Amino acid sequence: MHAVWGGFDPGGLWDLWDMLTVFARPFIFLGEEIHEIRAIYIFADPISKDDLRLNLSDEDKASVKTHLNSLLKHCETLNLPVSKELISKRTDDIPQSEREFDLLIDVVYAEIKDKLFVFAAAP
Repeated sequence: MHAVWGGFDPGGLWDLWDMLTVFARPFIFLGEEIHEIRAIYIFADPISKDDLRLNLSDEDKASVKTHLNSLLKHCETLNLPVSKELISKRTDDIPQSEREFDLLIDVVYAEIKDKLFVFAAAP
């Protein structure tokens, strides 16, 4: 397993707030960015009945690009090098369909399976 935060001190004491702040936030932010991009693709109209590509407005394209750049930063924080490389190639050439976006995110999900997420709940 990889430490999520570069300042991880295995010999130090951590309280619950530190764990949630340091370990949970990057995962939550990653999910929020994925959700924001997915919403744009869900509500966009297809170019035609037989075409999976979407008719994205300039505003939608700019928003997807912004969210992909943010997603890229979260992939860096979570040490997801494959996802980071693939997403960096799509920031200037955004996915043209929801299916293309899903394939990109499938890589993120596959890579994140190897990351450790610690959750502690009070009894």
